[in-house]
Amino acid sequence: MDTEVGVVFRRQSTIMPETMGRMTRDFLRANDAVEPQEAFHARAARARDAVFGRQVFVRGVVEVSNYCRQNCHYCAMRRDNRQLMRYRLAADEVADLIIHHRPASITDIDIQAGEDPAAVREVVLPLMRELRRHTDLGITLCLGTLSSREYDELRADA
Repeated sequence: MDTEVGVVFRRQSTIMPETMGRMTRDFLRANDAVEPQEAFHARAARARDAVFGRQVFVRGVVEVSNYCRQNCHYCAMRRDNRQLMRYRLAADEVADLIIHHRPASITDIDIQAGEDPAAVREVVLPLMRELRRHTDLGITLCLGTLSSREYDELRADA
């Protein structure tokens, strides 16, 4: 059975790009650096094109767990946040969705979690094995601080 997965891209803020654009223009005017700055940007664009061409890479972010053993005060996933409904996804279900139902435009997957060693063992390692076996996706991990052994396990199948 084919299942269509819809992806909605929303502009997160119209204020920030407008403000940043204004700030950049003001900075350039204030420092009388329009020509050197434009030359710098042109050189950066040429370097980017030489390395990547005109390709666009679209990264899908998959948060597999919001459990965390840390208690960072700025983070909603912090250990002592009792109001947060905790979850840890099942590796086989996530693998099936990514392998068979992701939008064709996705070229890379970013697997994220709170600092959750159980998620690394039970979700991330099996998920990475399946993704490497069945896709050519680039894989990025954001899992907090791990032990040397955990890093070795993540690298083992690379």
